[in-house]
Amino acid sequence: MELGLYLGLTSVVMERDSQSIINMLNGQIQVSQDVCVVLNDVRALGRNFHSCIFSFSRRSTNNVAHVLACKGLVGEGCSFWTESPPTWILDPLFRDRSSA
Repeated sequence: MELGLYLGLTSVVMERDSQSIINMLNGQIQVSQDVCVVLNDVRALGRNFHSCIFSFSRRSTNNVAHVLACKGLVGEGCSFWTESPPTWILDPLFRDRSSA
């Protein structure tokens, strides 16, 4: 979300593969106070956009998110692209597109 703000995006869709987290962010279920602090921070960031939607996405359709998270865990640096994606992300992109 911070990157979206930095890039000047006005509308974002934040997807998670945890239905519980999405329900918590959307205020559909009650949460404990310690979790509430984190969710409030996320919601506060979301209010900086004209439109911010928190959406559930099945694990089978979030191959790209999984690959990006794995790259982040092994510390392969920080980068972003706005035009053509790097070649290592193409296969997960096609899998996500075909399962949508």
